[in-house]
Amino acid sequence: MTLQVCMVAPDGYLMASDTKVLHLESGYYSSHETKIFFNTGRAISWCGAGDDVVRIAGCLLEQELVTRNIDFDEMRSVLRRIGEQAWHRKYGDVSAYSSRPLDAINSAALSSRKLTVAKNDGNTSRIWVLEIFGVGAVDCREMIDKSLAGNDLNPVTFFLERFYGSETRALVDLKILAAATILLGGTINPTGVGGLEMLTCSKGNMEMVSLQEIADLKMRVDSLDAAIASLLFQ
Repeated sequence: MTLQVCMVAPDGYLMASDTKVLHLESGYYSSHETKIFFNTGRAISWCGAGDDVVRIAGCLLEQELVTRNIDFDEMRSVLRRIGEQAWHRKYGDVSAYSSRPLDAINSAALSSRKLTVAKNDGNTSRIWVLEIFGVGAVDCREMIDKSLAGNDLNPVTFFLERFYGSETRALVDLKILAAATILLGGTINPTGVGGLEMLTCSKGNMEMVSLQEIADLKMRVDSLDAAIASLLFQ
């Protein structure tokens, strides 16, 4: 499980993710890894929530960007193709499921998988979410102004719905909103969500938010959390 958010601002876009990874293959344990990837020359970034299929899709997108740019108009069709290829690389042809146990089919088909992709052409920022449902079924939607992936039923998404405004919030303001969403999401669901990383893109220039600024944002979120509790129970 993870928690990721992407938001468009008048001066660019912001992508944020937790960094916690659960390892279930050889006993239960967790680690922290980067989940946000980007191609500076194309001004495109992506992050994935889900299993190996999403990771494969991200790798396929990265390979595609090495050889060419992807325009706004073709992004949706390219991502759909990548999603289908990722599924088949992991699970093979759909016809092969006739000989597989039903629980394996259900596990593969019902897993939640989303690849969030954002692009800035110097003036405009746009977001797409590729969702891979399983058994070769994919969907890719362009989001109007923001997206949420992973633990998207976490109550902390209230912050995003209440305070985000694409027409008024500059990137600098969205940093604390994203930090509150991800970090307090981890407070509510510490098993599946933890850590924070963030990327901003403005006028085609991409930058990962520094570890020092992440630490400063965490302090602000801790103060915000304490202030809310104080106001509720004063």
